[in-house]
Amino acid sequence: MIRPLIVLCAFFALGTKAQTVQLAGTVTSTAGGTPVPGAIVSLLQAGLRDTTDAQGRYSLEKTSSAIGVRPASAAALVGRTLELRIDHPTGLAMEVIDARGTVLRQHRIQELSSGLHRIDWYGSEIPHGVLLVRASTGDHSWVFRVGSMDGRILHGTTSEGDAARALALPDTLRVNARGYVTKSVAVPDYQATLDVALSPEATCQPGQGTPAPSTVNISNRDAPLTGSHQVVIETDPSLSGRTIYRPKDLGPGKNYPILVWGNGGCSNNATDHTDFHLEIASHGYVIVADGTPNGTGGRAMVDVATLGAPQIAALDWAIQQNAKPCSRFHQSLDTVHTGGFGWSCGGLMTYGLTLGGRVTTSIIMNSGLLNPDQPTLDKIRTPIAFVCGGSGDMAYPNGQRDYTNIKTVPTVFANVGVGHGGTYYSDNGGEYAKFARAWFDWWLKGDTGTTGKLRFTDPQSPFFKSPWTMQTKRLP
Repeated sequence: MIRPLIVLCAFFALGTKAQTVQLAGTVTSTAGGTPVPGAIVSLLQAGLRDTTDAQGRYSLEKTSSAIGVRPASAAALVGRTLELRIDHPTGLAMEVIDARGTVLRQHRIQELSSGLHRIDWYGSEIPHGVLLVRASTGDHSWVFRVGSMDGRILHGTTSEGDAARALALPDTLRVNARGYVTKSVAVPDYQATLDVALSPEATCQPGQGTPAPSTVNISNRDAPLTGSHQVVIETDPSLSGRTIYRPKDLGPGKNYPILVWGNGGCSNNATDHTDFHLEIASHGYVIVADGTPNGTGGRAMVDVATLGAPQIAALDWAIQQNAKPCSRFHQSLDTVHTGGFGWSCGGLMTYGLTLGGRVTTSIIMNSGLLNPDQPTLDKIRTPIAFVCGGSGDMAYPNGQRDYTNIKTVPTVFANVGVGHGGTYYSDNGGEYAKFARAWFDWWLKGDTGTTGKLRFTDPQSPFFKSPWTMQTKRLP
C-alpha cells in the first residue's frame, strides 16, 4: 500500500553533483606498481575518453545540465520508500519491474500536494534480484535500479557493500592498454579520484600462433558504406563452416560487439547478404555468419534448440579468440554485449541462440515460431525485436503472434511492406540494416539518442513513419 507522507527532515536532492564530471586517477601495473602510459580510459555513459600520460595519469571532466534531474522536482530512493519533492500539485504513477521486464506492481495517486512526500514503493515482500522502480509525474520521470537480497534493499550508496555499489553505479570506467588485460570499474561517484591497476596479459609465445585467415574477395555493390570502418570478409581455419565480417582495424580497446547471423532457408551461403552485413560491420561490429562464401546446401530445419547450437558455438569461438594472446581478435571484442539475428529459418536459429541466454539482445527477421509455443516464448529473458515485410510476408502472422504472446521482455514488432525477401539485397542492406544498426546500437553500445533508443521510443522517429509501421511494448 502506498502512504504519501510529508517529510519534515532535510531532503536528499539529486542533480547538483551529477551535473559535473570530475574524475581523475592513475593507471598502474599490478606487476610492480609502475605507471601505464598510453592507456585509453573511457567513461562509457558520459561519453568521455582520455589517454594516460607518462606518469599514468588521466583526467575526465564535463559539465552538462543534461546529467541529473531538474531542480524543480527531485526524487531519491531510500530503503523501501521513494522520497519525492514536487513544486506543484500533480498526479503520480509508479511501476516496479523485474529484470525480465515483467511489471510486478503498479500504483497511481490522483493528486499530491506540492512539497515533500515519502511513499512506499513496494510493500512488505520484495523479490530477490534486480528491479527497476519507475516514477513519473506530469512533467518529470525517474528510473531507479534496485537490488534485493535476503529481504534487504541494495541501492544508491548504501552501506550494503560491493553489491549495492555495483547496482547503483551511474557509469562504468573501462581501461585498455596494449599488453594488459582490459578492465572495467564501477564508478559510484562522478566527482572522485579513481586509480586503476591493470594486470599484464599473457603474451603470444613462439609456436602458439594460429593459422592465418583467408580473405574473401567480395565487396558491396554501389553505394559506399556509411560506417567509419573499412570491413574485411574472411574465413578462419579454426572455425569451419562460418564467415566473418569485421572492421579492418582490430586492437585493444576497440570493444566491437559480437553478432551471430543465421541465413534464410538455413542456407550455408554466408555471402548471400553481403551488402547488409558489410554495412552493419562498418559501424563497429564483428559478425560471425553461418555458412561459407557462396556455400551450398543448408542445415535441416529442426527444433529451435538444435538450430541454435551452431550459433552458440560461433559465439563461443569469438569469445575465446578475444582471450587468446596470439589471436588477431585479442582484446578487440566486447564479449559482454553480444547479439543474434537471422532471416526466416535463420530467425529460428536466433531463437535457439536467445533461449541459451548467451546474447544481450536479438532480432528475429521475417520469421516466427512455426507453431504457437508459449513455453518457448516464456524462456526469453532479453530484449527482442521482430522485423517483417508486412502482410505480404509469409512469416508475418507468426511474427505478429510471437510478438503478441511474449510477456516478459522489451519487444518491438516492425514492418516494411517488402514481402518475405526483406531489403537484404538493397544497397547497404536498405531499411533492414538501418533498423538492425539502431537496435544493436541501443542495446549493445548504450546509444540512447536519436540514432539508437529514440528510434524506438520517439513517435517522430523514422521507424514510426512510412515506409515503416511499428508496435512496441515494455520498452524502458
